[in-house]
Amino acid sequence: MVYKRYSYFRLFVTLAVLAIVTLSIVLTASRKISASVERDIYRRPPLAIVQFDETFELAQRTIMLDDRPRRTLHLRVDDIELDEAGNVTTVARENYIERQLFSSRYPYSVSAVATQFSQAPLIGDYVGVSLALLPVLAIIAGITTLRMVWRITSPLAQLRRALRKQQFMPYFQPIVRGGSGELTGAEVLVRWQHPKMGVLSPANFIALAEESGLIVPMTRDLMAQVRECFSPLANRLPGDFHFGFNISAYHFNDINLIDDCRDFLKAFGLHRVKLVLELTERQVLVSNELTIRIIQSLHQLGVLIALDDFGTGYSSLSYLQDHQIDILKIDRRFISQIGADTLSCHIVDHLLSLAECLDITTVAEGVETEAQRAYLCQRQSVHLQGYLFGRPESQDLFLHQWMGGLPF
Repeated sequence: MVYKRYSYFRLFVTLAVLAIVTLSIVLTASRKISASVERDIYRRPPLAIVQFDETFELAQRTIMLDDRPRRTLHLRVDDIELDEAGNVTTVARENYIERQLFSSRYPYSVSAVATQFSQAPLIGDYVGVSLALLPVLAIIAGITTLRMVWRITSPLAQLRRALRKQQFMPYFQPIVRGGSGELTGAEVLVRWQHPKMGVLSPANFIALAEESGLIVPMTRDLMAQVRECFSPLANRLPGDFHFGFNISAYHFNDINLIDDCRDFLKAFGLHRVKLVLELTERQVLVSNELTIRIIQSLHQLGVLIALDDFGTGYSSLSYLQDHQIDILKIDRRFISQIGADTLSCHIVDHLLSLAECLDITTVAEGVETEAQRAYLCQRQSVHLQGYLFGRPESQDLFLHQWMGGLPF
């Protein structure tokens, strides 16, 4: 999905920045620790050396002293060292940093020598637990940042934010009478007005909306927008005009669907507008007590139930038997093959005959050519929907083109 790839890009950039910042902090801390250790070495040299000249008729002796309890006492003659345990070792002079003080009055000198060694042990002495906790703190900071970024950029978070900011807009596709081409209704389709990626089609988000349950408040918001726009214009709508909203099996788990439909119809008054709920076939509608109760209550309100995309998905003839279906919408894949595939023509003919026998209104979806229209208009009761009559349009464009209910 487009917005999902966009979210992953933002996540990658954020994590890259986090890694750079963490590395900078570690390097800066390391440099500061090293500088502190070096200053302390020069301020409190671990070795003190006294060197006597040959005028004292003594061999040059270097006595290594240290005021720290963890250091040992060494005796060095030239490059030979003797420690307290009696171990004799040879030490290269380049391993020492030496400073000498000479006396102008007395024939001896004093040298201060610091042994060159790895600073790692001293770093541990200086920072202790803090250094050990640094990787742990970095991991915790990374996980926390990742969770915050994922909350902001995940597809589900974007859907929630878009719903909260009312970025889902209704688009309207006209439905006309087969014989006269007169406008009889409109299917309300959702579009996401994304602030950066423009208008997104339902294919980019509707599946996630249904899985997460956000499809229910999304549909409620669409109904509210249509109600607020068209209820003041109810007197200008054609007689028996209907608005069709797509719903899924998830809607029948929410008893509030009845109140949403009641509020929608009440806003128009005098039954000037019909409300059609088009049941999509992406999920199976389980016929349980709650489902039956909701459907019965909807019919009592005058709400019509339509089977959308009939012949695909999970649609089956059992729906016609178990539930009171008012409208049958034939899927576009059958309509698009009219004139090109004999089998599709037979399927369409049988579906139309079935609807007539059951006294169910039929809507043919996906009508795009005059040949398809002519074939379907042989049945006077059929209604037509497709690009031949109009693409899904925004609210303003639909009002401008169809508000008068003019023949096609």
